[in-house]
Amino acid sequence: MAERPALAIELTQARRLLATISNKVNQVARHANAGDEFYKDAAAAVAAARRVADRMYELVEEVGR
Repeated sequence: MAERPALAIELTQARRLLATISNKVNQVARHANAGDEFYKDAAAAVAAARRVADRMYELVEEVGR
């Protein structure tokens, strides 16, 4: 059961990171929709969001076991 607090901490950190990344993706989308030049790091921001989300799903599965 000692693993649950560690998982809770990691999920909280992942959620914060995902929120930060999501904010960046929203900024990229707003910029692109304004007709301005598309950010070169946009694909990297989306990929990072996917990695964090994937890890969150893994952790949730671990907690459910």
